Amino acid sequence: LKGFVYWEPNYLLLPFDGPSVATIHDISHLRMPEHHPSARITEMNTHLPHTLARATRLIAVSAFTRNEIISCLKPTQPIDIVSPGVDRTFFDISAQDCLGVKGRHNLPPEFILSVATLEPRKNLVRLVEAFAALPESLRSRYPLVLAGSRGWHTHKIESLINPLLSSGQVRLPGYVDQADMPALYSSATLLAYVSLYEGFGMPIAEAMAAGTAVLTSATSAMPEVASGHATLVDPEDTHAIQQQLFHLLTHPDERNLQAQSARQHANTFDWAHSAQQLLHSLQAAQQEHNQ
Repeated sequence: LKGFVYWEPNYLLLPFDGPSVATIHDISHLRMPEHHPSARITEMNTHLPHTLARATRLIAVSAFTRNEIISCLKPTQPIDIVSPGVDRTFFDISAQDCLGVKGRHNLPPEFILSVATLEPRKNLVRLVEAFAALPESLRSRYPLVLAGSRGWHTHKIESLINPLLSSGQVRLPGYVDQADMPALYSSATLLAYVSLYEGFGMPIAEAMAAGTAVLTSATSAMPEVASGHATLVDPEDTHAIQQQLFHLLTHPDERNLQAQSARQHANTFDWAHSAQQLLHSLQAAQQEHNQ
């Protein structure tokens, strides 16, 4: 097909006789294979080399991921950075929206929010352990809401949260429809997103846009996304996570100041800018293919 550029937004290129660009979101299948289903590791290790052999250009979603691709995959083609944007609905949430989402999902007035598939790389075991170490008064006032679908290797996290479910200190709304996500973030007292490894970390940007303070990991791409507007913590240090949760929950003025600055920073995650960067990458791929 002449005049066309094939963009693959999710890693693995299909056969195409023309210029092609593939987006690689992270390389966690190489860095943390033990945290993925074995079938996914086999698929990535089998097919990603074909993508690297065929792609005219690659796209990374962060500078961190670009460096990871270079370090681990050693590609021969150029890598462009095209970070995702945040929809404007996350910036404009009414009190009525928040009341509605709390009612639909049976949520308390205040809560700690986690947005993640229930799977090991999201580090939910340490988050729950840190939460369980908080004083009873804080756990009762600010329950931990784990929003996300059930993933894989969930036995440990489920055994940990079961005792806290009966007391209502942990809530499991499961998958939350995208239409409810802006108000869910806005309703939260803070977002706790202490993943072990991320190529970007979309919940960080979305929570900041919604005006909610963020506790996130000082590893991989998460500090890049937070850009000084979130509290960073070592995700492998459960005690440190507990300390930072306690600090943010007991210092509302500091938490609110952080949320305000974060909301301003979130304006940089603009879909129009992302689309322009993607267009530049596709145009460059076409020009290179035609030379």
